[in-house]
Amino acid sequence: MSRSAQTHRTLLCRGLVLALAVPGVTGCKDVVERVRQSVMQAGSDPIALPKLVAPDAAASAGFGQALVQAARAADVEGLAALVDGELLAARATLGLELPPEAVEGLRRQLFAAAKARGVFSTLVGSATEGGGVRYLEAKSRLEGGQRWVTFRVLQPSTAFDHYRFLLTKRADGKVQAVDWQLLSLGESISSQMRRLLLPAQGDRLRAVAALLSDEEAALLRHAQPITELQLATQANNPRRALEIFESMPRQAQQLKAVLLTRITAAQAFGDREYRAALQALLEQHPNDPAALVHAIDLHTLQGDHAAALRAIQRLCERAGPDPYFHVLRANKLAEMKDIAGARSAALQALQEEPELHAARFALMKIALQNRDWTDTARWLGELDAHGAVNLPGLRSVAGFAEFAASKHYAQLLSQSKGKRSR
Repeated sequence: MSRSAQTHRTLLCRGLVLALAVPGVTGCKDVVERVRQSVMQAGSDPIALPKLVAPDAAASAGFGQALVQAARAADVEGLAALVDGELLAARATLGLELPPEAVEGLRRQLFAAAKARGVFSTLVGSATEGGGVRYLEAKSRLEGGQRWVTFRVLQPSTAFDHYRFLLTKRADGKVQAVDWQLLSLGESISSQMRRLLLPAQGDRLRAVAALLSDEEAALLRHAQPITELQLATQANNPRRALEIFESMPRQAQQLKAVLLTRITAAQAFGDREYRAALQALLEQHPNDPAALVHAIDLHTLQGDHAAALRAIQRLCERAGPDPYFHVLRANKLAEMKDIAGARSAALQALQEEPELHAARFALMKIALQNRDWTDTARWLGELDAHGAVNLPGLRSVAGFAEFAASKHYAQLLSQSKGKRSR
């Protein structure tokens, strides 16, 4: 594995590309074919989105709590119950004259993929084995009359992302999600589904395209090669994926979803190809939060830590507030040997969110880097008290040998609660 691939995976969750962007449809080509036929027959009557009722802040917080609890309990069925699959499918098939059984088949395929390796599976893995799933109340707000709620997701690989869910309140008072979006991909799942189900072009799509953004409309026009690109990427055939990319019209190559998929494929070919893919995304979408996440990786690979730090700050401004962004700053400042700045950033994260163990890990690593065994022991002790670290296992971890030989480590072991990390 190239160094660039390892670095990239510490920053991002590529969940939809590998889970819900394509699977589900690869197993129901008959549904896709029926959609293609339906599109060719579609009229131009006005199309309306399913009506949503935005829940208030308290009801939204209740949804947030329910999602976090289900993830911690590894309850994928409970997570699935928080999503209105019928409304999600309705948003994805907007404007298409699909038979009910085709829409239901799509819904089943999507939920099966979400449970096996997609959004529900990732939430469970992050809550039970990774850095956790956190409801970000400050980022959950009304946008254009719609209620979006946001969760920070830290996977076992340390990959970071924000998952946003669009909510509605049903007549019986139950709050459910009808769509979701990842910060690192910047596109809703309903939009991805709709594009995948529309591998056709022409004037007959105007009734659908009229409801779309410029980017979505362009994705629809180039649906066929984009679908082939994502299928090749998911099939772990990066060479074929890049061949498809090179054959695309320039307009299609500049689309964010296409550039993000190119990044995934480019990782297989080393730093040069990977950096070129990252650079292309940043040039085309310099202010997009998804691009800014990748910009951190690009500047780090280029050795320009100051630029990476600026990208983190811009990400905080565009996608915040989230105390975890202070952890990203702390880690970058530590790489730049700014120990005081790194420590201040990590302490700020901990002040804003006392349960954020990633900040304690950052403070521990800063102390370790500075050979401050007293402070190293302090933060390890706090992590141990929360069951977030395996103290005996540190003996075999690279970089801990000198500390493990100190009296501070021996004393820490003697006082340990004996808890192991999740």
